[in-house]
Amino acid sequence: MSHVGTPTGYDHSRTVLDTYRSIRLAIVLLVVLLAAALVTQAVAAGCWQTSISAYYWTAVHSVFVAVLCGVGVCLLVYKGSSPVEDAVLDFSGFLAFVVALVPTGREPICGGPSLPPEYLAAEGVRNNLLALVVAGVVAQVTYVVLVRRGAVTPEPSRAAAWVRAVGWLVIAVGVLVFFTEPDRLLTSGHNIAAPTMFLGVIGVVVLNARQAGRARERRAYARTYGVVAAAMLATLAAIGLLRFVVAREWDHAVVVAEALLIVEFAAFWVVQTVELWHVVDRRELMPADALDERAPLVARP
Repeated sequence: MSHVGTPTGYDHSRTVLDTYRSIRLAIVLLVVLLAAALVTQAVAAGCWQTSISAYYWTAVHSVFVAVLCGVGVCLLVYKGSSPVEDAVLDFSGFLAFVVALVPTGREPICGGPSLPPEYLAAEGVRNNLLALVVAGVVAQVTYVVLVRRGAVTPEPSRAAAWVRAVGWLVIAVGVLVFFTEPDRLLTSGHNIAAPTMFLGVIGVVVLNARQAGRARERRAYARTYGVVAAAMLATLAAIGLLRFVVAREWDHAVVVAEALLIVEFAAFWVVQTVELWHVVDRRELMPADALDERAPLVARP
């Protein structure tokens, strides 16, 4: 007998699975959207800006902001395969909004359509960051209320609690700077939030490699995630080295490194989509003794 109010033949589990598939694929498609906008702008201009963040000031502006906000939403609503992964995803998702709303400094436009020279982002940034803070507070208060009423039962994890505490501390420092020294946040917020967000994403990739490595039949995926994480770390380090040490005279070193980082980010979600196509998260594929976050990295023979 079907449940009261549930249509005959309705498959709740299939709907949940389709939702998770859609979120993973949405992140990849958002990267494709950004890439298409960047290439279109570059073709129209006949040149490239020195960083992807610099395209905030070009005709790519709306897509740039929309894609980062879209990725932020996906990371926030996506439930990871462990409480720690979920905490890191939430932190990275929040930072994606900061990266979208706080632009990098304006550099000369090499060509093509762009925002007018008189466009001033500062007032809009202040307004939008305040809105982000308000939304974040409302979300956290709502979560606490739901937990206390028993509508939501968080998974017990001391490690996840520590990750969330560190994340909230970083965000609290940013909010404090926003209210006490807003000009400093406007000039440096993007350059701090962007690499921190990617470090969080790299952490997510590492966590996936670690969890997949606990089960013999998932080791191929574990190795793939490990390669992606190593590539992202190397690319992130290369951005700093190229910008400040090795190739200061090469104007496009950063945009090349950032493009690689975004491709690697998309590659992770493609691999995870393939691995988890038939399940909501990896815990459905793991043996019971491999689900403990304190278990060894690789399952015993």
